[in-house]
Amino acid sequence: MRVDQHSSQLKEALETHAWDGAWYRRGTFDDGSPLGSSQSDECRIDSIAQSWAVLSGAADPQRAEQAVDKVLEMLVDDELGIVRLFDPPFDRDGNDPGYIRGYLPGVRENGGQYTHGAIWLAIAATISGYGNKAQSLFTMLNPIHSTATKKDVLTYEKEPYVMTADISYEAPYTGRGGWSWYTGSAGWMYQGLVKWFLGLHKEADNLFIAPAVPESFGDYKIIYRFKSSVYT
Repeated sequence: MRVDQHSSQLKEALETHAWDGAWYRRGTFDDGSPLGSSQSDECRIDSIAQSWAVLSGAADPQRAEQAVDKVLEMLVDDELGIVRLFDPPFDRDGNDPGYIRGYLPGVRENGGQYTHGAIWLAIAATISGYGNKAQSLFTMLNPIHSTATKKDVLTYEKEPYVMTADISYEAPYTGRGGWSWYTGSAGWMYQGLVKWFLGLHKEADNLFIAPAVPESFGDYKIIYRFKSSVYT
């Protein structure tokens, strides 16, 4: 009962104070000014708040859908194949957002591709019913996509068979992968593809199959072993 009551109060507070008019704010500075607002000079829109509005199931559904639409419009660079964490990056004096300003603008969490956040957006797109966009995002996030040509390999500079923590956005580092063999990103990518996109997941002893792939994806086969049974 206490948890349910606290959850309701938290949702009410978020809808009252965190909604910025077209998306959800990332947070609030100590002086009360918003972070991740249309009024912000830096970090005007942040993808994590919008993605988790969907993943949590806590946000107003219409607002959550609008927020994801804005992220897809403003932070996904289809030409470069990069999904930015937020825009614009921190590059001035003023309110201190913490350690992320220690990175160069467009590098890692300071406005580059933070892969955890990019995967959460792909999952949010899947849940929202944007199958084609979700497929496009998961394709961008696949390291094989980042190393498709010799030019890509020389730009990316990382292995094509493991996930990276980040990809830089600003020149002269545009497209360069950051920390690789990043198990957190790999774990979320696996969950995003298998559980949400292909639609296979287990809760307790119940097996659920709820594909979210677009029609153009075609057929696929999953062979899943649970205890002594094999499901195809």
